[in-house]
Amino acid sequence: EEFEEHASELGIRNDSHVVVYDNNEAGLFSAARAWWTFRIFGHNNVSVLNGGLPKWLECGYEVDEGPPEEMTASSFKVNEFRPHLLRRFQEIKANIQSNAEQVTDARSEGRFNGTEPEPRPELPSGHIP
Repeated sequence: EEFEEHASELGIRNDSHVVVYDNNEAGLFSAARAWWTFRIFGHNNVSVLNGGLPKWLECGYEVDEGPPEEMTASSFKVNEFRPHLLRRFQEIKANIQSNAEQVTDARSEGRFNGTEPEPRPELPSGHIP
């Protein structure tokens, strides 16, 4: 219900093609998580802009610099929750041995390698094996 509410407030409809992107230097930060969230709630028509806003600007594409237009609310509905896209701790541990599935980590290289601090101090640095 909360996801439906937020998507609706942004004017996203069930027939919308949602393009998510980041605007940081690396070009990828939270867009992958937004893509996955739409997918787990059954919305297939979602894409990640390769390279994010930095690449868009580097290619010379246009951007609007004024305030965004006011969004007209919609009535987005979650058609299907996909629990098969979730993995629990024990499943991830088992996958370390089996390599049956690819695990994707969208953090920066420094955070992945443990050479940059995590933005949340309570989290350890580095990655799973």
